[in-house]
Amino acid sequence: MEITWHGHSSVRLLSRDVSLLTDPNPDNEGDLEADIVAVSCDYPSHSAHKLVGGQPRVLEGPGQYEVSGYNITAIGTALNDDEESRRINTVYVIRSEGVSVCHLGSLNATLTSRQLESLGSVDVLVAPASGEGTLDAKAISRIVSVLSPGIVIPVHYAAGKGDEGFATAQALLTEMNVEPPETQIRLNVTQNNVPRETRVALLRDLSGA
Repeated sequence: MEITWHGHSSVRLLSRDVSLLTDPNPDNEGDLEADIVAVSCDYPSHSAHKLVGGQPRVLEGPGQYEVSGYNITAIGTALNDDEESRRINTVYVIRSEGVSVCHLGSLNATLTSRQLESLGSVDVLVAPASGEGTLDAKAISRIVSVLSPGIVIPVHYAAGKGDEGFATAQALLTEMNVEPPETQIRLNVTQNNVPRETRVALLRDLSGA
């Protein structure tokens, strides 16, 4: 499975020549095609699926999905906009080729023990790192400790372009007690190369590239 980052919370998974894009944002316009799009919430920066080419199937909420070789579990979490809000964030666990990728979306509510258990085994965790509108670095680090993924991919942070006013990923790296790794264009993950000890992979923001 090949993983690339396309700005904000948008990552693209490519497995068996079938592409799945999470949380498309306006910077993706004219940039990407996908077979499947998984939307975590209705914020414009997470739900611009109409800009994605290829006539993808769009997933927009909790459920169990089997699409083109991907087995997907999606659970809903509260979005703490205000006390009256019924908006939700959807956390996706996407499985293909023996690899499980958990995308936390715009998570800003602590996951319960039952929710964490329902995610199952996670090889790759895609996690918001800026703390802007999402859980802060300390809370994300706790989720990392519980899930013990082989790889953590920070997203939703300032990486030199876009997301003006957002923090960098440094706070999360500090909480995890890791040094910033070298940035890479893509990450190739198989069930045989997932590290036993959690490490961080920083991906280059390819939005608009």
